[in-house]
Amino acid sequence: MGLFLKQSTAVDVLIGPFMDETNGKDTEEALTIEDEHVLLSKLGQALAAKNDANDATHDDLGYYNCPLNATDTNTLGTLQLCCHMAGALPVYHEYMVVTANVWDTLCGADLFQTDLTQMGGVAQSATDLKDFADAGYDPATDKVTGVKLCDQTTLVDGVTLCDQTTLVDLATATTDVTNDVGITQAAADKVWGTAARALTDKAGFSLSAAGIDGIWDEVIEGALTGRQTLRLNLAALCGKSSGGGTATITFRDTGDGTDRIVATVTAVGNRTGVVLDAT
Repeated sequence: MGLFLKQSTAVDVLIGPFMDETNGKDTEEALTIEDEHVLLSKLGQALAAKNDANDATHDDLGYYNCPLNATDTNTLGTLQLCCHMAGALPVYHEYMVVTANVWDTLCGADLFQTDLTQMGGVAQSATDLKDFADAGYDPATDKVTGVKLCDQTTLVDGVTLCDQTTLVDLATATTDVTNDVGITQAAADKVWGTAARALTDKAGFSLSAAGIDGIWDEVIEGALTGRQTLRLNLAALCGKSSGGGTATITFRDTGDGTDRIVATVTAVGNRTGVVLDAT
């Protein structure tokens, strides 16, 4: 998977290194790379010149700063960039265009949008669960009737489980609780006669710290958890890097305290080995 780009957003990407096609080691630092020289493929479709009309300009070590506009990044998914200039070896880069919500969550202060649209395969409206959470339990509307409790009222040894196999409307049921129950009928009547109480308001409800940790610590690929994968993504996207133009490129964590990704690369930038530290 390539570096992330935000959908329909102008961005400058660093392309290269452009190396001499004869010896494969000298950097080409005076190329005139116009917009028609930079070809893009969106989701594996036919290559076409980038829409942004600005030329790529040399930065350092054979790398060029290449502007892309919102049209160049308007399609979600893979974006492949190819450029082959006369006198230089071809250059190839791959990116992943993601939604604004994903980009702003990984690289900003946004949160992943995780709206509930179905439950048990059944579509849910925006208010189905929210109304219950906000208002709490209401016995006038939230009661349950006709639910099957068991297939029979007694176990094989004749032990009574219940008087019937299904629930009834408790608002109209008449039950004698004096037999085999350690409370008086008067006490039971007082319980049934007490006014209904609303459950605690769920405004501001959130997962516990342990619940959030459980999600982030779930393994998503190989032995990498979600938390570790995010650390590696942040290093690749937002951390310092070193070794550009050499056989080893290193990406640091955002706190500049750990080498998160150490990649061994060929002269044209292809990775032949990667060492990860997501701790």
